[in-house]
Formats: sequence, C-alpha cells, structure tokens
Amino acid sequence: MIDYEEKRSETRHRMGFMTPLLVFVLAFVACCGVIACVFLRAAVISDEAARESAGIALCRSAAEEFRAGEIPENGEKAYFTKDMASCAEADAYYYIETEVTAAETETGALYAGKITAYTAEQDKEIYRIAVNVWNDQHKRLSYIDLPLHLQSQNNKDSFLDRFKVVAADIDCSQTVVAHIAKDGHYFIHPDILQNRSLTPREVARLQTFPDDYY
Repeated sequence: MIDYEEKRSETRHRMGFMTPLLVFVLAFVACCGVIACVFLRAAVISDEAARESAGIALCRSAAEEFRAGEIPENGEKAYFTKDMASCAEADAYYYIETEVTAAETETGALYAGKITAYTAEQDKEIYRIAVNVWNDQHKRLSYIDLPLHLQSQNNKDSFLDRFKVVAADIDCSQTVVAHIAKDGHYFIHPDILQNRSLTPREVARLQTFPDDYY
C-alpha cells in the first residue's frame, strides 16, 4: 500500500530544495547578460571615440596644409586607412572632404575651407540601404529617410537623392557628370554584393565609350 501523504511530503521537500537553485541559476544568467551588454556598449563607445578622435586628427592635419597654402579643389577627397595612412579609395577606412569657398578682397583672394571627416564604412551602410530600397520598393532613397546616425551632412532641404543607384533594370542611367570622382554617391553600383560606386571605366561604358578609349 502506497502512503500518498508521505509521497507528497517527499515531493514538496524536493521542490523546496530545487526552487532556490533555479532562482540562483536564473539570477546568474541574468547577471551574465547584463555584464555582457555593459561590455558590448563599452566596446561600441570606445570604437566611436576612436573614430571621432581620428576624424579630428585628420581634419586638423588637412587644416594645417590649408593654412600653409596647399588649397585643394572644392569637393576634393583624401582617403586613409584605419591607421590614418594615406591610401586609395578602395582601401579606405576614413576619408575627408573639403568644401572651399573663395572671395576677392582688396589684397587678393581669400579662401575659406570646411573640412569634414567620414568613415568609409558609413557610406557602405548607406549604399546597402539605397540598393535595398530600389530593389524592394523601386524607389530612390531620400537622405532624410536614413537612420539619424547616418545623416552626417547638414543640408537636409535639397539634393535629397544624393545617394543614387544606377539601376540595372531601366534603359538609361542618370546623367553622368564630369566630376564623378567627387560624386561617387550619385552612381552606386546596383549589385549589393559589390557595395561600391561605379568605376571610371564603367561610367565611360554608360557614355558608350569603347574599352580601348583613353
């Protein structure tokens, strides 16, 4: 004959032992999650601080050259690796862009420059968004529709289609400008896996130049 009262007592005893253990395990897992989030956020903040510090250093260096009389063309870009060494566009982690204005004074031309630093990875993220918007919705990306952390430019009233995909599924591209080296954002390659702007040779093909034309 089974004593059910005794069995129930044993079960309550086991549960009474297990409950604190389960509570401890859950609390431990929760603490680990919180600690992981703290470390992850700290890593993000450190990375953001490093990028900002590098941007300031690059802008200061360019400003010194500007003051020394090495005046770049308006819209000129310079590309740098993560270690801030000068490099080609394809290898860039940072780049700076200079806006130059000139005014004639009694003593001659007076130049003023605005130097802005960007992270190349930021542009690549925007390129992916622009291509996805075109592929999924057949719409052009508006600059003000970008996430706020990607809206690093001050002009949010005009030229909102500054990031534009050269669509592969229509018969013609947007007008190709002479200064494409400074307007690569306006000529984004439609293949999201390549995630880049068009090359000078690809643009020449859009203009029907043969590949042996130099």
